[in-house]
Amino acid sequence: MKRTIIVIVDIIIWLLLVLTIPFFILNTFNSIQTSVVSSASNELIIIFRIILFIVTFSILLVVKHFINKNEVLTLSEIIKYQFKNKKLRSILITSLLSTILLVSVLLINQRKLYYIPNHSSYSYNKLSKDEDFLKVELKDYENTYVGWLKNNYEDIPIIIYFSGNGHSSAKFFHNSLITENPIFIEYNFIMLDYPTYGLSKGTLNEGSNFNMALLTYEYVVNELDYTSDNIHVIGYSLGSGVATYLASKKAIKNLVLIAPYSSFIDVGNTILPIFYGPFKNLIKDKYHSINYASDVESKVLIVASKKDEVIKFRLSKKLSNSFSNVKFSEFQDLRHNDFYDNYMVQFVIGVFLTSDE
Repeated sequence: MKRTIIVIVDIIIWLLLVLTIPFFILNTFNSIQTSVVSSASNELIIIFRIILFIVTFSILLVVKHFINKNEVLTLSEIIKYQFKNKKLRSILITSLLSTILLVSVLLINQRKLYYIPNHSSYSYNKLSKDEDFLKVELKDYENTYVGWLKNNYEDIPIIIYFSGNGHSSAKFFHNSLITENPIFIEYNFIMLDYPTYGLSKGTLNEGSNFNMALLTYEYVVNELDYTSDNIHVIGYSLGSGVATYLASKKAIKNLVLIAPYSSFIDVGNTILPIFYGPFKNLIKDKYHSINYASDVESKVLIVASKKDEVIKFRLSKKLSNSFSNVKFSEFQDLRHNDFYDNYMVQFVIGVFLTSDE
């Protein structure tokens, strides 16, 4: 019986060893890339790498002692034997407690790690003085969503835009004017900020963002008198999940997803592959775009790049397989923040929005 327990423990330890070390090594190759990209997702990556380093170092330390002494046969016996060493025991206990602490911080402050609220007072003041822009404020039972409407009062379609992380509506509109983005110029545009982004207030989570999307759509239909055949929806990165949800619930003309993901669970697994089975519930906001995709009846364009360091290309490809009417536009060298101001991306989106195919 005792030997059986030892064998089972050994198998578990070896599995941890085999799964942890290669993953740590592979992620190490991206360390330079991660350090130069500023976003909350990178903070998340750094935390996971610290955890992986602690676990890997602890395991390798035990194996090193075994190799040097060669006094025991199984990993569980190695650990039991080495625990007699007070110095090593202190290191292992410290490593374990540090790991528990880091995981706890991740779970408790998870939303603070992958949401990056942003507000630009400069851009806000600029738009406030421009008569072509209207400040929009919508409310539900607990949140206030504030954003901007660019309405030229012409008979042209409107785009409902959901931004990526770290963006705000004022900054987006102001930058689009400066760069003279042709899509921005040729369409009316509306974008509201997620709670705590820009001037929006309330609780920041998946449910609030989805509700904001529905309220925005109702505003466009009821207050601006748009019909579904003149409404386009664009979602970038984080916003792609919100855009997909809206398109699954409401009738629109076209859906454009830039650097989209299949789900936040899959994004988490590209960082640390543990969110499977019951561990999926560790991700608080799941943004299951892949589940909503089958209910989207409009045409869909997905724009993705193989060099995207935040949303892996394969997640965009995985999502595309769930839509019934999708066009996939693949780029080779664009990084995550390069899409919207890229001329070829603008061209691809512009052609898609005007195509009747």
